[in-house]
Amino acid sequence: MLAALLAPMAVLAGALGCWRFGADPGWTNRFFIANGLLSHWQAWFEVAIGMHTSAQSLNRWLEIQNSGAKGVFSE
Repeated sequence: MLAALLAPMAVLAGALGCWRFGADPGWTNRFFIANGLLSHWQAWFEVAIGMHTSAQSLNRWLEIQNSGAKGVFSE
């Protein structure tokens, strides 16, 4: 369940990173977080990359776990 939610959340974080990146030169509207760590576009892209990598790793691990379980029960 968590792996299914991480991928869309990574896309959302990437979209927020693009919005923040565009807000600096004035291409988009003002970003809703003005101060702090999450007011930087680099942080949003790091979060997006981390979530995407976590989703891929978790999906790969679950696939290995499920294939091992099927092999045991299919005999």
